[in-house]
Amino acid sequence: MKTKFFFSVAILSAMLLAGLASCDKDDDSVPEKGKEKDPRGCIEAVVQSIDVPEGIQAGVPATFGLEYVKPNPCYSLAGIFTDMDGFELDLKVCLDLHEDLYCIQIIVVEEGDFTVTFPQSGLYILEFKGPSGPESLTVEVN
Repeated sequence: MKTKFFFSVAILSAMLLAGLASCDKDDDSVPEKGKEKDPRGCIEAVVQSIDVPEGIQAGVPATFGLEYVKPNPCYSLAGIFTDMDGFELDLKVCLDLHEDLYCIQIIVVEEGDFTVTFPQSGLYILEFKGPSGPESLTVEVN
């Protein structure tokens, strides 16, 4: 009976140590998808979906909802940035990596929002990093 108990404890201990080793923050086997560096020095997240508000009016702030993907819980939102150039609007969701934490390797989906005031009516192209690369959608402003 004592032999079985000792054997069980030894196996559980080995499994625990193996699990801790697999969560090492220096693990190079973590896929790099969704970890592209942004010119601002942050890591650009993948945008999974964007909720476009109805009835957007020129000169009136419009709030968009979105879902973005974090590679694991060691990342936090650094900011949601927009850059408008004419009728093109670039969207970047930036993450910070907290390297001092040990994290499980699990993808995390979170929600956020951003507000844009469009200067004039027309069709705007919203560009962002989607699951399969650069994506865009058309936004109508009245």
